[in-house]
Amino acid sequence: MFARTLPRCLRSPVARRMLSTNIDKSEAAPSFKTIFLVGIVGTAIFVKAVESLEQNKPKTTFTPSEFDTVMSGLRRRVAIFGQEDLDLHCIRSGTPLKKLKLSKEAKIIRPSEVAEFYRNKSDDKYYALLNEIYEKEGESYMKHLPKGLNVEIIGRYMRDNCKKGDTVYLLDFPENIKDAIKFENEVSVIDKVIVPKSSSDDEVSQYFKTVNKVDTV
Repeated sequence: MFARTLPRCLRSPVARRMLSTNIDKSEAAPSFKTIFLVGIVGTAIFVKAVESLEQNKPKTTFTPSEFDTVMSGLRRRVAIFGQEDLDLHCIRSGTPLKKLKLSKEAKIIRPSEVAEFYRNKSDDKYYALLNEIYEKEGESYMKHLPKGLNVEIIGRYMRDNCKKGDTVYLLDFPENIKDAIKFENEVSVIDKVIVPKSSSDDEVSQYFKTVNKVDTV
């Protein structure tokens, strides 16, 4: 019946053979070359997708140079604690603690102990960085931390261990004016800075004297 509906020119044996050949070719399986090319394109798309996912993963560890890059790109943030949240006293290095009457209920924080806490916390994002510096510099590694890292880890520690209304003594801090400013901008306002007489005229002490926050011991 199908043959009867064809035009006369397509009813001849030759035309039928040609038509049959074309149909067979259109239904034939794709060639090896086609499969190979499709495979290459598919692999390239997959690789690009994986690279995109890797680039979008949150950063969980830092090298010293990466930390410097991150810190230099950060905008000023809101401080962790409000101005009235803590009664915060910074006691600078060299201050004779025996002359101070520290409240028994107060929380005492040493930056060196904070650094050691995170250096031994294997799932912390600064674990690798702190240990890399420690392996290179030894026990004096605290003096070689990237700019801003000391304040960063102190702030994180205080956020997790201090609460509104606490009295806090931060020992051996700040060591320089940049850390002092960064700390007050990002962590908490400092209520009082206690300094030894030997440091009463240095840059940090002079900075806090302008706002009447220095006690000399």
